[in-house]
Amino acid sequence: MNFLRIKHHPAERLGNLERWLQKNHFTWQEIEYIQALPESLGPYQGIIMLGGPMHVAPHTPKLSAEILLIKDCI
Repeated sequence: MNFLRIKHHPAERLGNLERWLQKNHFTWQEIEYIQALPESLGPYQGIIMLGGPMHVAPHTPKLSAEILLIKDCI
């Protein structure tokens, strides 16, 4: 399985989740919060999103795009 990981803060790490992914031979591609989101989740079977210091109002363009990506994944 291949996952898309959206990193919301430079200090954010996967921790135990990274070991679990590796143990199960899963792969992931990481993009930084400031990077453009993919238009499609075609090559991914899931999304990994952790928290961050950004404002969480869903009407912001960036978070609105993330919400659409999550809905697409679901």
